[in-house]
Amino acid sequence: ELQKALRQLQAGTEGEKVLEMLARNLTNKLIHAPVVGLKKASETGDTQTIRAFTHWLNLPGADAIEKDET
Repeated sequence: ELQKALRQLQAGTEGEKVLEMLARNLTNKLIHAPVVGLKKASETGDTQTIRAFTHWLNLPGADAIEKDET
């Protein structure tokens, strides 16, 4: 992604646009696997994994999920 961004800068693309693209692409790459795992856990009813995700990511509703499981 860095190389792609540097090429865009060398080609004259506006720096702000390149930084936005870099941030979006890096974010997408970083969250892809966790999102796929969470989706799979949801489809299979794996509440333990869903609870772990919500806890680790400090997502809203994490407390409700934990209370429902006790």
